[in-house]
Amino acid sequence: MLLLSIETSTPVGSVALHENQKILASCELHISQSHSSQLIVMIKQLLDICQKKTTDIQGIALAEGPGSYTGLRIGASTVKGLAYSLGQKQIFAINTLQAIAQQIIKFVPDDALICPMIDARRMEVYCALFEKKIELKNEKNNIEIANFFTLTEAKIIDETSFLEILETKKIYFVGDGMPKCKSILEKNKNAFFIENIYPNAKEVAFLANIFLEKIAKNVDYFEPFYLKEFKST
Repeated sequence: MLLLSIETSTPVGSVALHENQKILASCELHISQSHSSQLIVMIKQLLDICQKKTTDIQGIALAEGPGSYTGLRIGASTVKGLAYSLGQKQIFAINTLQAIAQQIIKFVPDDALICPMIDARRMEVYCALFEKKIELKNEKNNIEIANFFTLTEAKIIDETSFLEILETKKIYFVGDGMPKCKSILEKNKNAFFIENIYPNAKEVAFLANIFLEKIAKNVDYFEPFYLKEFKST
């Protein structure tokens, strides 16, 4: 299957193309407010580089949120438009926080937790805790998956945040919402911080290829996971 994956939850936008679960190419832009103008361009460039056509795409995956309201809306509308044009009735949606956690799953101890944070307003972040889970791939191989330990939430960070869990477990904090929380949380010896980790279309595709039908969404009714209602300022 030729799988196109898209990530637009944060200012870092990315696109990836996988064939039979193997990556062919990917593109990532760290340019703020570029999703609306560059997302389609990135998709076309990847297809051209890989000598593929739009009609070759057999599945589309995206990060469903939480994250930037505008970014999620652009990603969802692009994916829906492509799916409709290709006659595909389903798309594959991955939680953005899970896609972030999956990037560092191999680098944290087995008994530790991962807390991806996406920046929200003031001292608020979108976050969830993930644990390492071994998923059987076939008789000879297994893979490590970032498995939900807590539900996704919008959380205001203060000195008491995660305190009870940090008494017994190490937590690795990552994501673009982490830096503003570091000075509050770093006083705890079980709190660790990894810089420059962002959601990526490659991890979206990796998780989509594993779960497929479990995370399939009907194109007609799909809505991004905004988590909170949009408020203009």
